[in-house]
Amino acid sequence: MYDCPAQHASFAHKFTGKERDSESNLDNFGARFDTSSMARFMSPDEFYKDSDVRDPQSWNKYAYVRNNPLRFTDPNGETATVNSSCSTDQNNKTTCNVTVTASIAIYAVPGSGITQDQMNNAAASIQSQIDAAWSGSFSSGGVTYNVSTNVSVEVSDSQSDAMNSGAQNVIAMKNGAVDSSTDSEVDFHKSGQKIDTGMWNINSLSQGVAIHEFTHLLGVGDRSSGQDVSNTFFAWSPLSPPHASSNDFRWALRDTINQVNRTLSCGECNIALPNPFQVNESVSAPYRFWWEK
Repeated sequence: MYDCPAQHASFAHKFTGKERDSESNLDNFGARFDTSSMARFMSPDEFYKDSDVRDPQSWNKYAYVRNNPLRFTDPNGETATVNSSCSTDQNNKTTCNVTVTASIAIYAVPGSGITQDQMNNAAASIQSQIDAAWSGSFSSGGVTYNVSTNVSVEVSDSQSDAMNSGAQNVIAMKNGAVDSSTDSEVDFHKSGQKIDTGMWNINSLSQGVAIHEFTHLLGVGDRSSGQDVSNTFFAWSPLSPPHASSNDFRWALRDTINQVNRTLSCGECNIALPNPFQVNESVSAPYRFWWEK
């Protein structure tokens, strides 16, 4: 018997903080149960959730976070990296909690003279800037969106190590301006799985480059007007430090917004809309040279 609720929680909550049933030894993820001994869910995910023809791991609907639990977590048993949970209250007001996760590996261009300390500082700066700037709230079409971004950035010793790290994005760090006409690009594909790649000037991180480039990681290009971080001339942003505006969120998350709107207005649906309902998507850079800054 547990002496207090805190002691009960310390024993009952196990894998990724989920409650473990003492009789079945399964972990409760809300949508379904997981068996940590086999690292598998006991029932399959629905096929349309987090499926990507380019990623064979996404085809296994029993797998936990595409068989990569050291990098990803699954908050509710339904997705690997991106989740939007939307609830409609009694006043017909809908709120969506959007969680965005991404992984980045960086390495120093050979001969650049960049030290290990500089790389470690760069990783910490990239992570903290993106997490802070791309977390916030906005409204679109009468729906309120609360966005939380969590980026992991690791330092690799070489291009090869970075490409084999399992990160979704690989960035070469250069000690100086990047010129796409002369600087070589790392391989765009690795083992049949798309990895977004490119090169940054390590000296530009203090100018909010990482914050702007995250726009493209979310799958869209530059905006052509305004003074937002997604704008082509993002350095004009009056915010210091730069932070994603409502325009930035609406621009970068437009696919999610469209999916939410379609779900809410589904006049041909034959089943009642669950509350909350989930909207999931996989995003990637819209073009090859988006990392060049």
